[in-house]
Amino acid sequence: MARQPKQIHVYLYRKRGDDYEYAVFRRADMEDCFQGICGGLEGSESYLEGAKRELFEEAGIEGDY
Repeated sequence: MARQPKQIHVYLYRKRGDDYEYAVFRRADMEDCFQGICGGLEGSESYLEGAKRELFEEAGIEGDY
C-alpha cells in the first residue's frame, strides 16, 4: 500500500519532576525496530485530528490534549 501524501509522527513523553519519560513502540513486523506512532492523514483531517486518531488506533490513547 502506498503512503498517504501527508504523514504524522507522534512521540509521547511526560515530565516527572525534573525527568522525562518517553514511550516508543516495538514494531510487530521488525522486532529490533522501535518507533513513535506514525500514520497518514485521512481525507481533509488536520494534523492534530490525524494525530489523535492515530494515537487511538495504534495505542488506545484518547483524550483532550
